[in-house]
Amino acid sequence: PNAHILDQYGNEDNPLAHATTTAEEILEQTGGKIDAFVCAAGTGGTISGVARVLKEKVPSCLVVGVDPEGSILAGPGEIKSYKVEGIGYDFIPDVLDRGLVDRWIKSNDRDSFRVARQLIRQEGLLCGGSSGSNVWAALMLARDLPKGSRIVTILPDSVRNYMTKFVDDAWMRQNGFYEEQAGLGTVADMIRALPPKEVIAIEEEKSLGYAVRVFKAHGISQMPCVADGRLSGIITESDLLTFLVEGRDIETPLAEVMVRRVSTVLEHDPADVLPQLFERGEVAIVVDEERRVKAVLTKMDLIDFMSKERKLGASLL
Repeated sequence: PNAHILDQYGNEDNPLAHATTTAEEILEQTGGKIDAFVCAAGTGGTISGVARVLKEKVPSCLVVGVDPEGSILAGPGEIKSYKVEGIGYDFIPDVLDRGLVDRWIKSNDRDSFRVARQLIRQEGLLCGGSSGSNVWAALMLARDLPKGSRIVTILPDSVRNYMTKFVDDAWMRQNGFYEEQAGLGTVADMIRALPPKEVIAIEEEKSLGYAVRVFKAHGISQMPCVADGRLSGIITESDLLTFLVEGRDIETPLAEVMVRRVSTVLEHDPADVLPQLFERGEVAIVVDEERRVKAVLTKMDLIDFMSKERKLGASLL
């Protein structure tokens, strides 16, 4: 009582909204020149509403549905869990008119997330996983259509709700989706290939003055700070200069001024994570599972490694 359930799965206004707005925008933007429309189905409102209009105004347009592996919207099949959100179901929504769909493409988590990450990184489109599914399916369809075909798809979600999911390299690795770059090997492979280098670390209770002497003695420009043998921060010669110019007491403990947010890698991590760290101007501190410092890697170390291994074809940036 005193309530109204909109019910996106059964409310005909769902596909109607897309027929009167989304479809008309597509026709206006393309001038009606469209060979295929690719769209993942969740409730089915978008693909059904748009397809209804396209079938009437551009009869030759191929309507292709996208359905994740584990969903049954494309037809009967094994029901299983998947990570991409907002598309696919284990039931057929009432508003989904499957008769309007000419062909289905089954998508998977790995390709969907990889393409979504590419869209963010290369195109600056802050989209989510189902957008990756749509674009991946459109790319697969393009292989089957004549050169010059016009394929339209939709990016229906944003990255806002996924900052700790597929955008995060660690999450991608944990779920087996990380896009490894062939031939780079692991961080451990890189360390073994480079000339042996002493790891210089400094206890965080040491003073700024002591750090100056260590930098001068070893000719280095950055140094990990440790507490009880475990990484706690980093100090650079640029930091030291700033502190001294500001008039900081030379006896100030490093614990009070060091940078505590430090990007770390493990020896078994793929070496292709390093260019991403170096894009931000950071050194890469290699630690073990207990955060004991094993190595400090620089951009030149990576360049040296890739040159020796004849891997300059891999992108540094």
